[in-house]
Amino acid sequence: AIGEAASENSILTKDTASFAMSGEGTIDGKADTFTFANAVAYDDFYVYGNLRGDGSGALMIRNGLGQSDLYYAAVVKDNKLSIVARTQKGEASKTILEIDCTKNTYVKLERTGMNEFTAYTAEVTDGNLSAWEVVNGSKVSVSMDNKVYYGFAPLRKESRINNITFASLGAAVTYDTFDGDVMTALFDNINADFVTCEDGQLTITNTDEQQLHYLLTNSMDDDWTFKAKVDYSASEGEYAGVVCQQDEDNYIVAGRTVVNGESTLFLGKAAWHRMNQ
Repeated sequence: AIGEAASENSILTKDTASFAMSGEGTIDGKADTFTFANAVAYDDFYVYGNLRGDGSGALMIRNGLGQSDLYYAAVVKDNKLSIVARTQKGEASKTILEIDCTKNTYVKLERTGMNEFTAYTAEVTDGNLSAWEVVNGSKVSVSMDNKVYYGFAPLRKESRINNITFASLGAAVTYDTFDGDVMTALFDNINADFVTCEDGQLTITNTDEQQLHYLLTNSMDDDWTFKAKVDYSASEGEYAGVVCQQDEDNYIVAGRTVVNGESTLFLGKAAWHRMNQ
């Protein structure tokens, strides 16, 4: 659940890829409260389904499971389809648009690695799903992590989502110039307090000597190369650079440090938080 959702809320499997939803929830303020059936996704993907019923339900892509996290959602209520999003963490969500829909309307949400989110609709006629059409005005840029959550939720009374379908588009983000208003989905944790992005430069600030701050992305299969320009003024014993991590305690770092008062490039291996250069 997101926040303290009502204990009587329920999401029950009816048959393959079909779920009955019941309960109350809210996503229209600065802090969300609802029951969320979800799974994890990375990179480019889409998810779609058919929302219907006497109540209200949502199909959603969400940056995290906190109440104030970023999200992009399709909400169906009273034969109306609304696209709703929170583009800044902790701020109030906004209704992007509202259009008519029917019980035969399917809605698809798509995320690209450049963190552009778009909604599509299609209609079922004689048992066949029509071609997907872009919902005009639905494209929104939101700085979400590489890892996000997709799923569905009841928002009012009883509703149902049928034929819920997910597919990865297979494209991974491989670069970011950091010169746009929205960061790409290259890294996780891009909305952390220690991260800023301005004028083509990503800045990671660390004021806690006991904790290593970093941003990670999923590595490619087989051989790969990662490179970045590092502009860093270090003090004695400090270091910064690019990292290849096995886990939180074991990683390799190549970067810049200060040795005997002189700025030096280094390659280091950390085992259980101890750095060996």
